[in-house]
Amino acid sequence: MRQPNSGASSSRHLVPAFLMAIALGCSNFNPQGEYVDARFDCTDGETLQVRFYQEQERAVLNRDGAKVTLAQQRTASGFHYANADTAIRGKGNELRLETVSEAPVICTAS
Repeated sequence: MRQPNSGASSSRHLVPAFLMAIALGCSNFNPQGEYVDARFDCTDGETLQVRFYQEQERAVLNRDGAKVTLAQQRTASGFHYANADTAIRGKGNELRLETVSEAPVICTAS
C-alpha cells in the first residue's frame, strides 16, 4: 500500500506558484510557495504591486500604499481576484485593473 506524502499539499502548490512567477516576471518568489510578488506598470502611469498567496487563494493589491485584499475567483485560464469594489484579472504578463469608480486600466508586468 502506498504511503501518503506529508509534504504533498505544499509541493502541489509550489509548481503553480512557480509558473505564475515566471509568467508575471515576478520581482520576488518565495520558494516555499507561500506567495509571489509582482510589479505591474500601467497605461495611466501608475505602478501596482501585487502579492499572490497561492494556498490562501487571495492576493493583496498595493496601490499607492493602500493595500486591498482580493479573493481568488474561478477562471478558465489566467487569473482573477476580486472583492466588492476592485478586481484584477489577467493572463501571461498582462493585468487589467477594474474598480467601481474608475475606468479599467491595463498593466504589464515589469
